[in-house]
Amino acid sequence: MTARAMFRASLELGQLTLPLKFYAAVEGTGVHFRLLHGEDGVPVKQRLVHPDTGEVVPPEQYQRAFLAKAENFVVLTDQDRAALEPAGSRAIETLRVLPAGTVNHQWYVRPYYLGPDGGQAVAEQYFVLVEALHEARLEVLVEWVMRKREYFGVLRAEQGYLMLHALRHAGEVIDANALPHPTGRQLDKKELEMAGKLVEMLSDDFDPEEFEDAYQARLVEFVEQKARGKVAKLGKPKRKRETGDGLGQLLSASLKQARSKRVA
Repeated sequence: MTARAMFRASLELGQLTLPLKFYAAVEGTGVHFRLLHGEDGVPVKQRLVHPDTGEVVPPEQYQRAFLAKAENFVVLTDQDRAALEPAGSRAIETLRVLPAGTVNHQWYVRPYYLGPDGGQAVAEQYFVLVEALHEARLEVLVEWVMRKREYFGVLRAEQGYLMLHALRHAGEVIDANALPHPTGRQLDKKELEMAGKLVEMLSDDFDPEEFEDAYQARLVEFVEQKARGKVAKLGKPKRKRETGDGLGQLLSASLKQARSKRVA
C-alpha cells in the first residue's frame, strides 16, 4: 500500500524551516455494519426528530448548544464557533527539546509519519535532523494547527524517519497517584527470584504479525460462508480454569510451562 500525504506544514526549529508532509501511521480496518429493516431488508436512515411531536427536524433548523447548567443551554451560532477557531497556519512551532521518553505514552493519541516536502536539499536537511535526534536520544515538543484544530505533539526519530505523536490535552490523562495503593504482604525472596526468571524466559523479539484482529478474522470468515450459502458454525469460547493455588505454586508452574515451550 502506497502512503499518501494528508497535510503539509513546515517545522520551525531555530533558524531551520523544514517543509514536511504528514502521512497516516495507522489506519482502521474494522468491519462496518449497516442497519436494515427487518421485514424487507432495506437499509434504514437516521433522522433527528422533535421529542414531543415526533416530526423530523430539517438540518437548517439545528442549533448547536452547550449545557452550562441543568436545563440551561448556551447556543453557539456558526459565526460564534468560527470566531473561536484558531488562526490557520502551516507552521509546526517548537516549544522545547526533551530527553527521549520524557512524555509518557498515556499522552499519545495518534501517530503520523513526517516526510520531506521538497527536493534534494530538503531531503538532506530532513535526514540530518532524523540522525541528530536519534544519536542524541532527544524528542521535540511541538504545537501546530491542522484542519481548524490546535494540536500538541512529540516529534521523534522512528525507523529512520520522523514520527509525530499527537498528544492529549491537560485534564485528559489520569495520573497513577489517583489509583488506590494496593496492600498485602511483602513478597519473599524466592517468589521475587522466580518472577524474575519467568519474565526473563518469556522475553522475546517483537513480531507485529502476531497481533492480528482474531475477532475480525472470524467475523469475515463467517460472513463469507453465509454469503456462499454455507452453514457457518460458531465454536464455543473456552472457559479459563479457576485455581486456588498460592503465588509461589503459580510461579513455579508457570516456570515449568515456559521451560517446556522453550525445549519444544
